[in-house]
Order: sequence, then C-alpha cells, then structure tokens
Amino acid sequence: MVGYVSQTAAKMKEVCESALGGVLFIDEAYRLVPTTEGHSFGKDAINTLLKFMEDHRGELVVIVAGYPKEMQAFRRANAGLASRFHFTLSFPSYTPDEIVAIGRHIAGKERLAVDDAAWKALHAEAAQLRTLPYESGTMLDVAGNGRYARKVVVACKRERARRLHRAAPLPQDLERLVQTDPAVLKVGEDDMSRALAEAAPSTGPRSPQ
Repeated sequence: MVGYVSQTAAKMKEVCESALGGVLFIDEAYRLVPTTEGHSFGKDAINTLLKFMEDHRGELVVIVAGYPKEMQAFRRANAGLASRFHFTLSFPSYTPDEIVAIGRHIAGKERLAVDDAAWKALHAEAAQLRTLPYESGTMLDVAGNGRYARKVVVACKRERARRLHRAAPLPQDLERLVQTDPAVLKVGEDDMSRALAEAAPSTGPRSPQ
C-alpha cells in the first residue's frame, strides 16, 4: 500500500486501467484485507477494484489468488467480492513426481549433481507430506509445493558445502579430495536427509513468499 488512502485508490485504479483488454492477476489478494482496526488502505483498494470491475464489465478478467482459508476471509471482507468472484478453482497438492521433477530442474540450473538415492528420499518425503491433511489442503501445501522443492535443493547445496568443508577445510585439501574421489561433489542421501529436516514445513503463521 502507498502512503495515503487517496494514493492507494489512485494506484489501484492505475493498475486496473493497465489491465484493460487483458487479465489482472492479484496474488495473495487477502493482504488487501486490513488486519488492524481503523486501517482503511486495503478497504479503499478493494472498493476501487470493485467499482472498476462494475464500470468496465466485460473489458478485463480479474483473478485473485491465495491460500484457501485466507481467501475465504478475503471474500467475506466486502459484500461485493463474493458476487464478483463467484468461481473458485482449487489446486491439489503437487505429486511427489512433480516435486522431484522441479527439484531436478533447479539442481540442473545450479549445476548441482544429486544421487538417485537422494532424489528417492525427496520423493518419499513429498509423498508423506501429501498424505497429511492440514486445513483444506495437505502439509505439502504448507511446505509450499514447488517452493518446497527449491528450498530443499538450496538446503542440499548448503549441506554439501558443510560436508566438504569438514572433510577438506583448505582449498588444496578439497582439490586433492576431488581428485581422489570425484563423487564426493555429488549430493548424497545423507545431505538430502539433513536438507529435508531443514526444509520441513511448520504449521505456524504462514508468511507470504
């Protein structure tokens, strides 16, 4: 939000106008709902959005997205929201295969070699999280689905670096170690296990990512 209510309304109108003839996508739309009594910035933005949608009906498509529970609160924040957004599409949790595929893609971009056994560990953990219900979804949703795969790969890279530093504290030590055993550079199952523990989801308050 910008500094003053009038600025908020003007900014929202500007954004809406730029989307005319196309699609306006608002991610984490529930953040427009004020959480503190007396703060009208979000309400002003919502009112501006609703009026624009009414005045320009048929000229643009508006999609709002976010966590299911928070989006229910968003729709209740203004009587006009439920009537304007009457179609809801819920996405299921990613499958373990999709999580691993995303992880492989990210690891490839990072030029990070990962053992097959490590990918199997990620697959098993994703499958486990997907079986655990939480609110209207699963613990894999809490973890972040695709974002979870990225967190795990980043954690794997960190765990590998720690392991290599313990084994070879000096650059010349690492060079000799790699010459002796090139596979030491691969992320192994132990690295993955520690990464999975680090990236484990929490059921505390979810912050926007």
